Amino acid sequence: MDLQPESPAVFMIALYVFHEKSYDRFHKNADRIVRVTTEFATDGTPNKVGVTGNKVYPEFKKGLPEVENGVRTYPASEIVQYNSKVFDEKKFIYADSTFFNIFSFRLLRGDPSHVLDKANQVVITESTAFKYSEKKIRSASRSG
Repeated sequence: MDLQPESPAVFMIALYVFHEKSYDRFHKNADRIVRVTTEFATDGTPNKVGVTGNKVYPEFKKGLPEVENGVRTYPASEIVQYNSKVFDEKKFIYADSTFFNIFSFRLLRGDPSHVLDKANQVVITESTAFKYSEKKIRSASRSG
Protein backbone atom coordinates (compact mmCIF):
# COMPACT_ATOMS: atom_id res chain seq x y z
CA MET A 1 0.00 0.00 0.00
CA ASP A 2 1.50 3.31 -1.10
CA LEU A 3 0.90 5.91 1.62
CA GLN A 4 1.15 9.45 0.28
CA PRO A 5 1.76 12.32 2.78
CA GLU A 6 -1.53 13.90 1.74
CA SER A 7 -3.41 10.70 2.52
CA PRO A 8 -6.43 11.29 4.79
CA ALA A 9 -5.35 8.35 6.96
CA VAL A 10 -1.95 9.93 7.68
CA PHE A 11 -3.65 13.23 8.45
CA MET A 12 -6.12 11.58 10.85
CA ILE A 13 -3.33 9.70 12.63
CA ALA A 14 -1.32 12.92 12.99
CA LEU A 15 -4.37 14.71 14.42
CA TYR A 16 -4.94 11.86 16.88
CA VAL A 17 -1.30 11.90 18.06
CA PHE A 18 -1.34 15.71 18.40
CA HIS A 19 -4.56 15.56 20.43
CA GLU A 20 -3.23 12.83 22.72
CA LYS A 21 0.01 14.77 23.31
CA SER A 22 -1.76 18.08 23.97
CA TYR A 23 -4.85 16.93 25.92
CA ASP A 24 -5.10 18.75 29.26
CA ARG A 25 -1.67 20.34 28.75
CA PHE A 26 -3.07 23.75 29.77
CA HIS A 27 -2.91 22.87 33.47
CA LYS A 28 -0.18 24.70 35.40
CA ASN A 29 1.60 21.49 36.43
CA ALA A 30 0.62 19.35 33.44
CA ASP A 31 4.10 17.85 33.23
CA ARG A 32 3.66 16.45 36.77
CA ILE A 33 0.11 15.11 36.46
CA VAL A 34 -0.38 11.40 35.84
CA ARG A 35 -3.47 9.24 35.68
CA VAL A 36 -3.55 5.91 37.49
CA THR A 37 -5.43 3.14 35.73
CA THR A 38 -6.34 -0.41 36.69
CA GLU A 39 -5.46 -3.49 34.69
CA PHE A 40 -7.08 -6.85 35.37
CA ALA A 41 -8.00 -10.04 33.58
CA THR A 42 -11.39 -11.73 33.42
CA ASP A 43 -11.34 -15.31 32.11
CA GLY A 44 -7.90 -14.61 30.67
CA THR A 45 -9.06 -11.49 28.82
CA PRO A 46 -7.01 -8.42 29.78
CA ASN A 47 -8.92 -5.24 30.68
CA LYS A 48 -7.68 -1.72 31.33
CA VAL A 49 -9.94 0.89 32.91
CA GLY A 50 -9.45 4.51 33.93
CA VAL A 51 -10.63 3.99 37.50
CA THR A 52 -9.05 2.72 40.71
CA GLY A 53 -10.27 1.85 44.16
CA ASN A 54 -10.70 4.71 46.63
CA LYS A 55 -7.68 3.61 48.71
CA VAL A 56 -5.12 3.84 45.89
CA TYR A 57 -4.22 7.52 46.29
CA PRO A 58 -3.89 7.42 50.11
CA GLU A 59 -1.69 4.31 49.86
CA PHE A 60 0.45 5.85 47.10
CA LYS A 61 0.85 9.03 49.17
CA LYS A 62 1.86 7.01 52.22
CA GLY A 63 4.23 4.62 50.45
CA LEU A 64 5.74 6.62 47.59
CA PRO A 65 7.65 9.81 48.52
CA GLU A 66 7.47 10.97 44.87
CA VAL A 67 3.70 11.41 45.17
CA GLU A 68 3.26 15.06 46.12
CA ASN A 69 -0.52 15.28 45.93
CA GLY A 70 -3.49 13.53 44.40
CA VAL A 71 -7.19 13.63 43.81
CA ARG A 72 -9.81 10.94 43.50
CA THR A 73 -12.73 11.52 41.15
CA TYR A 74 -15.83 9.47 40.58
CA PRO A 75 -18.15 10.12 37.64
CA ALA A 76 -21.86 9.68 38.24
CA SER A 77 -25.34 10.62 37.11
CA GLU A 78 -27.31 12.53 39.74
CA ILE A 79 -30.72 14.06 40.17
CA VAL A 80 -30.26 17.69 41.27
CA GLN A 81 -33.03 19.89 42.64
CA TYR A 82 -32.68 23.66 42.59
CA ASN A 83 -35.68 25.53 43.98
CA SER A 84 -38.67 23.82 42.37
CA LYS A 85 -36.77 22.52 39.32
CA VAL A 86 -35.33 19.02 39.01
CA PHE A 87 -32.44 18.21 36.68
CA ASP A 88 -31.03 14.86 35.58
CA GLU A 89 -27.28 15.55 35.46
CA LYS A 90 -25.40 12.97 33.39
CA LYS A 91 -21.89 14.45 33.88
CA PHE A 92 -21.69 14.78 37.66
CA ILE A 93 -18.26 14.18 39.23
CA TYR A 94 -17.47 13.60 42.88
CA ALA A 95 -13.96 14.84 43.75
CA ASP A 96 -11.62 15.26 46.69
CA SER A 97 -11.00 18.74 48.10
CA THR A 98 -7.58 18.63 46.40
CA PHE A 99 -9.09 18.76 42.89
CA PHE A 100 -8.11 22.40 42.26
CA ASN A 101 -4.64 21.82 43.75
CA ILE A 102 -4.02 19.45 40.85
CA PHE A 103 -6.08 20.95 38.01
CA SER A 104 -5.88 24.66 37.24
CA PHE A 105 -9.34 25.31 35.84
CA ARG A 106 -10.26 29.00 36.06
CA LEU A 107 -13.18 29.79 38.33
CA LEU A 108 -15.52 32.72 37.75
CA ARG A 109 -16.26 32.86 41.48
CA GLY A 110 -14.72 31.41 44.60
CA ASP A 111 -11.24 30.54 45.76
CA PRO A 112 -10.06 27.28 44.15
CA SER A 113 -8.16 26.29 47.29
CA HIS A 114 -11.34 26.44 49.39
CA VAL A 115 -14.37 25.72 47.18
CA LEU A 116 -14.33 22.01 48.03
CA ASP A 117 -13.15 22.23 51.66
CA LYS A 118 -16.42 21.06 53.20
CA ALA A 119 -18.73 18.14 52.48
CA ASN A 120 -21.59 18.62 50.00
CA GLN A 121 -20.05 21.59 48.19
CA VAL A 122 -20.58 21.90 44.45
CA VAL A 123 -18.70 23.66 41.66
CA ILE A 124 -20.74 24.14 38.50
CA THR A 125 -20.02 25.43 35.03
CA GLU A 126 -21.38 28.77 33.88
CA SER A 127 -23.77 27.03 31.48
CA THR A 128 -25.11 24.85 34.31
CA ALA A 129 -25.62 27.91 36.53
CA PHE A 130 -27.58 29.56 33.71
CA LYS A 131 -29.64 26.39 33.20
CA TYR A 132 -30.54 26.32 36.92
CA SER A 133 -31.25 30.02 37.41
CA GLU A 134 -31.86 31.27 33.86
CA LYS A 135 -29.77 34.35 34.74
CA LYS A 136 -26.38 35.36 33.44
CA ILE A 137 -23.54 35.20 35.97
CA ARG A 138 -21.35 38.25 36.36
CA SER A 139 -17.79 37.23 35.66
CA ALA A 140 -15.40 37.84 38.54
CA SER A 141 -11.93 36.69 37.57
CA ARG A 142 -9.68 35.35 40.29
CA SER A 143 -6.36 37.03 40.86
CA GLY A 144 -3.14 35.21 40.09
